[in-house]
Amino acid sequence: MARRPWTVNAFWNSQSSLPKDEGKPFTFIIYTDKAKLSSFGHQKAYPVIVQCANLPVGIRNGEGFGGGRLVGWLPIVEEDRQYSGTQSFVNFKNVVWHKLFKCLLKSLALLSKTGFWVKCWDGIERLFYLLILILSADYEEQCVMSLIHGTKCKFPCPVCLVPREELGNVLTSYPLRMSASMQATLREAQNFIQQEDKEKVLMSRGLRDVGNAFLDVAHTDVHSAVSFDHLHVNNEALTQCPVGATSTLQSPLLKYLLGP
Repeated sequence: MARRPWTVNAFWNSQSSLPKDEGKPFTFIIYTDKAKLSSFGHQKAYPVIVQCANLPVGIRNGEGFGGGRLVGWLPIVEEDRQYSGTQSFVNFKNVVWHKLFKCLLKSLALLSKTGFWVKCWDGIERLFYLLILILSADYEEQCVMSLIHGTKCKFPCPVCLVPREELGNVLTSYPLRMSASMQATLREAQNFIQQEDKEKVLMSRGLRDVGNAFLDVAHTDVHSAVSFDHLHVNNEALTQCPVGATSTLQSPLLKYLLGP
């Protein structure tokens, strides 16, 4: 799937959802993670790198024509001692992230709805619709993208609704998160006047009271797009011990599951 995204069900389902029979999906892989702006400083930001998933891995991972491109930097909101750690301040940081990401997605969002005609190398004009197929990020950024509370909430997975106490149960399937149903929960919560009532509804799905920028892009579901990344899950890389076991896993979910 990582090498040939066009061979998987997600690509097929995306094409099936397009409004016109002749339309083709023009799919993106978006990568974002915190990074230092220089090797000698302490300032950090979120680089946003985009690749075309329609291209072979050798091209899209290259540095030349067709390779990934840095399309923007998202700032990181500095901590405020007075409000740091409070739910309102964490929500504020999520609002900033999504408002700015919305600006990056502005042109993409329009073409995802209207499509655009391109004359291909074989001389045939084809109609393409832009969509996001894969969001490559670590767990922290996945929580921001999907607007869930993380490991401390009742449902810490950005992809499905597995309860926190059932994370170790691999024999049971749980309902998948879908952008439409999560937005329905958010609208239901926003109908309440009392904050306590609103939070009760939101926590039933582990959601934050923040609008999601990815809703602007048609044929894209953020919960289906977030992708498991080996290099993010295990920051120290997998190394073999003498008995064949792997080194300590760094995933927040796995840390919670395995304990200290």
